[in-house]
Amino acid sequence: MDETKLTKFSNQLSQAAFSWYVRAGTTVLCLNCHGNRLIAAGQQSFQLLGIEQCDEVEKFIEIHDFRQAQRSGRPPVQPTDIGWNPNDEHCFASASTAGLLNIWDANQFTMISQFKIHNATINRLQFHPTNPKLLLTASQDGYAKLIDFRTFNTNKVVASFRHVSEDGFRDIHINNANPNLFAAALNDQCIVPLWDIRRIESPAMFLTTADRTLCLAWNYNESYWLATGGRDRTIRIWNAQDSNNRQEPLFKVQSFGTVAKLSWRPTCRYHIACSTLSVDPRIHVWDVRRPYLPQASFCHHQSNYIVMIDIFQKDTLDSEIYNEDSEIIIGHNGVSENFYTTVEFLTMSSIKSLRILHKNFFSIVTH
Repeated sequence: MDETKLTKFSNQLSQAAFSWYVRAGTTVLCLNCHGNRLIAAGQQSFQLLGIEQCDEVEKFIEIHDFRQAQRSGRPPVQPTDIGWNPNDEHCFASASTAGLLNIWDANQFTMISQFKIHNATINRLQFHPTNPKLLLTASQDGYAKLIDFRTFNTNKVVASFRHVSEDGFRDIHINNANPNLFAAALNDQCIVPLWDIRRIESPAMFLTTADRTLCLAWNYNESYWLATGGRDRTIRIWNAQDSNNRQEPLFKVQSFGTVAKLSWRPTCRYHIACSTLSVDPRIHVWDVRRPYLPQASFCHHQSNYIVMIDIFQKDTLDSEIYNEDSEIIIGHNGVSENFYTTVEFLTMSSIKSLRILHKNFFSIVTH
């Protein structure tokens, strides 16, 4: 490895970075569809931040603090997950440990609606990719539920999905190319059920994995490639068009720890980002055709618990990170798409979740 090139890269990135301090306990970061609004939330925080450019310099600004603005007497809102409506840049939803689904207006800074959907923690929520009136939730109570805001039901639930094992739902992901199809990760099962939202009786098919699945992600370019990761440290890429429940994966990548979150790079069909639950603080980007060494690895903070890192345009690295020192950092640096070196790291930490949004965003969250 050329050490001079690595040093030059690290120095440029640190000089170009801009940052924002958020409260401790922030476990969720979520960008809107245009990448100019960010929600930072957790047990002690619920902030709306803006990313704006002033005199050719980008910076964070605090737009609103939802916790400070809450009415006295109400219990504080502590989101477990956030989801922006992909068709409405001013609307987002938050989940809670009490099974409540809250809908917010980011312009008026107010809660529009609140629905009691589940009897336990909502682990994940996702708006429908094409229909802004539909939203899917996944809960620890063993149900995934489809919400239709056009109905007159009290809780707006139009479909409920439950596996025969009655296990809780850890993760869900709707297929962008076929929005009627979603995949689910269950708490204690070595299978990944795929449901058609039009047929709630039973899953359309199953994928059999070697260990419990903790996370999953559909490929943006190959519509029926599904990536799964779990406790056996292996990322597997499956063909969901193959109806064989015992099929072999198309690709296998051995990561450096328990796979906590996966996210495909939108412009590169073979590139997938991975975070782990081990003491490895790095975000690794793998080319699934080359499973032995990462395409690139990233880490910015000098303290533990990296939360978020974003990659924007194709040949430019823009990184956004939050970690235990309560600081969000964004840095800019021109980097080749085939960047093979690894940045040196100062500490070890574990990462909870990661996802890629549009224009090559990928975001990571930890405890």
